[in-house]
Amino acid sequence: MTKIRITPEVTIYNAGGKLSYALYFAFFFLLLLSVTALMGAIWLVSIGQWLSATLFVLIFLASGAVLFVAGLFLFSLAHTEIQLRAGKATFVLPNWRGPTPMFPYGEYEVPYADIAAIELRGEVYRYFSLPVIVKAVRCLRKDGGRLTLGYVHDAAENPAMPLPAIAAQIAGRARVPLNSYGMVEAGANGLSLVQNEPAEDAPELSERQIEALRAEEHKSWYMAAIAGAIVTVVACSFLMLQMFF
Repeated sequence: MTKIRITPEVTIYNAGGKLSYALYFAFFFLLLLSVTALMGAIWLVSIGQWLSATLFVLIFLASGAVLFVAGLFLFSLAHTEIQLRAGKATFVLPNWRGPTPMFPYGEYEVPYADIAAIELRGEVYRYFSLPVIVKAVRCLRKDGGRLTLGYVHDAAENPAMPLPAIAAQIAGRARVPLNSYGMVEAGANGLSLVQNEPAEDAPELSERQIEALRAEEHKSWYMAAIAGAIVTVVACSFLMLQMFF
């Protein structure tokens, strides 16, 4: 469950839930795999086993790439906090986009009187060609600026941060509409989350396209998991044959 602290003055939301624990487990497992593969490659090169060393380098690169993505999401979870106070909301959010992407996170204070609307929009990102469908939660200010509060996976049953529910609370406190928009293609590379958001006039996907993307997402990640398991088994079998025969 999400960590919620409620006092007479403020309601505070911190990331929690099964998703955060799963990400921590995946991160440290992949970290161990990457370090082991790198050390194994160095040792195999030292004894002249170039073919086996190449295999270890490939495992190191693949696990490192996935480790990087898992680290991004873990960083986001660790630096996200939303406080709903009397007359205003304060946010501590990871700062991936805009002109200052190297700063780890930003702190924002938005009076309810300055909020024009709360928005929900579906966005499709691709990591190594694998689609990921998320729902973006944004705060539209009366000056026209938008503040992205975060993302939740389209199919998440137990999100680490229940952003849609928080969005409804903010809209209720500010007495503004909660606008839900369609889904747009957000990016086709791993840097999409640190670049600018999709344009406001980006064409929305049809229901047929959305269903096709959901089916592609499920199938792609399922096949990726199977392929990873097969590669791992084959690699371990090959190395055992090299060691004992």
